[in-house]
Amino acid sequence: KDDGSVQMLSPWRHENLGPFTTVSDGTLFLAPSRDGAGRYVEEDGQAMLAAAGSLVYPRWTLVALIHEHEAFAAFDARMLEVGGTFAVLALTVLVLSMAFAWSQRRAYRASLARSTAREEERLHELTTMLNLVPAAVLMARDRECDTLVGNRAAYELLGGEPGESIPYPPTDGNGPPAYRVYQEGKPVPAERLPVQRAAREGVVVRGVANEIRFKDGKTLHIVGNAAPLRGEDGEPRGAVAAYLDVTAMRETDDRLQHSLSLLESTLEATDDGILVVDLGGRIVLHNRQLADYWEIPRYILAARDARRLLEYVTRRVSDPAELADVAGDFRSPSDAEAALEITLIDGRMCEVALRPQLIGERVVGRVWTFRDVSARRQAE
Repeated sequence: KDDGSVQMLSPWRHENLGPFTTVSDGTLFLAPSRDGAGRYVEEDGQAMLAAAGSLVYPRWTLVALIHEHEAFAAFDARMLEVGGTFAVLALTVLVLSMAFAWSQRRAYRASLARSTAREEERLHELTTMLNLVPAAVLMARDRECDTLVGNRAAYELLGGEPGESIPYPPTDGNGPPAYRVYQEGKPVPAERLPVQRAAREGVVVRGVANEIRFKDGKTLHIVGNAAPLRGEDGEPRGAVAAYLDVTAMRETDDRLQHSLSLLESTLEATDDGILVVDLGGRIVLHNRQLADYWEIPRYILAARDARRLLEYVTRRVSDPAELADVAGDFRSPSDAEAALEITLIDGRMCEVALRPQLIGERVVGRVWTFRDVSARRQAE
């Protein structure tokens, strides 16, 4: 304006803008020109310089800037209004999202805590159960079995503190190993033990009988199974093995075998024929004298059928009915005893005795004895 102030007006909103003045230092005068239709026309910017050395923008540029300023001002106002609304919505969504995430996080933590508590309970139950099992359970956590742990029975069997790794062969300072494992009288290398085989080869090992010899002279007999533990790729990542201490059973079996051997030797040393039959009519035991005296074929003895054997014997006596009456029903748990003297068809005399076989007070079978008394009867 004439007073030197600057006012930005939009020529599109004013029919007659008229001359306007932009004063910077009092030497610059700009006067826009319009054509006959009232539109602003572009002029040479250099012609608009009123003072030498003063630099001004061309009028068309100034007019464009005036227009763009107002247009963008209106656009900015609208965008501020829309942006404000959007910002409120975005902030609301952000707050709700954060609240939902926090709620989900709390729910996840609560669920994780409950799951952890359940897993700890299951672990306690499993640990208690394994510690009560009367078998040594070992677990290898790697294929090389460098870390080998077990339940309470395992540490009681092999020694060591619960939770510690059980090495093999175990060392005791600089002295010899605390124990060695044998199979069929030969030392077993560590890589051939059931748990090591299962972990390294990925095979199931069953019914392996081993002998553990301790350096103090004690010997234990164990029987065990082992199976591999596999990872997500299906490859073995360790193994689990269970061993049962059968030392007491082995000692009992040895005593029984000794007693049986003594009994068989005694039966073979006697002159009487001996036949033991259970309540099912099956031959449990007989000696060589029985087969020789009655000339019983091997196939009859191999069949272990007492009824068939007695039928064969009965055909070789003078009075078959007498022997058949004494034999009676094999299935009857009678504790009655019987004795009789029979004559064979070849003229020999035989004394037969029948007694019950007892386990405690329970009848489990019958014992027959056959004694040749021909020489005694002739002497009489």
